[in-house]
Amino acid sequence: MVYLQVSGLNDREAKDLFRGRSEYYNRSRPGYPPSLINLLRDRISFSPSWNVADIGSGTGILSKLFLSNGNTVFGVEPNEEMRAVSVSFLGEYHDFHPVSGAGEQTGLEDNSVDLISCGQSFHWFDTNKAAREFKRILKPEGYVVLVWNDRLPGDKGINAEYEKICASYSPKYHSSGSTVLNKEGFGAFFSRGYEEHALGNFQNLDLDGLKGRYLSASYAISHENERYSELMNSLEEAFRANETDGYVRIEYETRVFLGQI
Repeated sequence: MVYLQVSGLNDREAKDLFRGRSEYYNRSRPGYPPSLINLLRDRISFSPSWNVADIGSGTGILSKLFLSNGNTVFGVEPNEEMRAVSVSFLGEYHDFHPVSGAGEQTGLEDNSVDLISCGQSFHWFDTNKAAREFKRILKPEGYVVLVWNDRLPGDKGINAEYEKICASYSPKYHSSGSTVLNKEGFGAFFSRGYEEHALGNFQNLDLDGLKGRYLSASYAISHENERYSELMNSLEEAFRANETDGYVRIEYETRVFLGQI
């Protein structure tokens, strides 16, 4: 059974996906709103005593939210470069444990975690294999939370301009956040039920931050591409047309899928 239409990277692809992008990713990707923790407290009695497996943890952006809540977090990430940045980024947290692993093979022990989180990562997994692995490492009454920051659509402003630039210059561009998914299969993946929530979110970026936001993406063209200079000029023009006091504000909707498998 195929649960969802997602990528299902092989091991090499997973390790190389964001190679060379980790510093941009950590500096320029949006964080996750603190209201996510409040949501989990309200809906599933989430507490600091829970062990969290943050799978596809990247540079640790989502992990930090859980660590700030007092949780022990296992940051499972196949890309060595991203994992190294997470160790530096989260160095003050003694309860962060980086793990070389992936959604289909985490390397964690059976029945060892209370919550599995996936921030901007689940669409890269082979979901059939990931479902089996998630069931193995979760405690019997554990939960899974899948989270994406989706840029809000619009016909004007920096959100609209950024979307237009991505679509114009990046042949591999697909969509923003969870909009890549065919969500019809969520009922099968979350075999014990799930609920969907939307939380407000945003980020303020200076010009370097806006460029870094683009360069952090898997679809970003390289500086060797013949259109790279044109792309950078387009980002600068979009920034100048929309900045206030040296920043542009990108609006997001943080999509949350919470349930049991």
